[in-house]
Amino acid sequence: MTNYSQVIYLDKTLTKKVKNIQKKIFDLTWSKACLEIWEPHLTIGDGIIIDDKNIDLYCEKVKKLLEIHNIFEIEVKNYNFMDNWSGWNLPGHSKYVIYLNIILNKEIKNLAKSIKDDITKVHPIWYKQTLP
Repeated sequence: MTNYSQVIYLDKTLTKKVKNIQKKIFDLTWSKACLEIWEPHLTIGDGIIIDDKNIDLYCEKVKKLLEIHNIFEIEVKNYNFMDNWSGWNLPGHSKYVIYLNIILNKEIKNLAKSIKDDITKVHPIWYKQTLP
């Protein structure tokens, strides 16, 4: 059994912009887990637990979802923070998270609903997404 986060990654241009913001935050806070562990991403569904023997089936489901959902743009609204992130007990993490608020558009809502309906509901959850 393995814990998986359900995230989507940003394109190269936006990743570079977010990394620059992360480096500025590091200069102020010395917090660097985001620079060393995670690539900039959007959490698109709850963290799920998958039996290792079922990983191929999970990958097939994800591939099918990607075939029906197009690439979409996101718009960043501002930033916010959490001081109680439930994944903080992982090595290299703290309970404090700064994140970018995005404007929820139709495409991202549809993708999140598909993931919830077609993938998340059939797996145990290890991390409940804190935001809708």
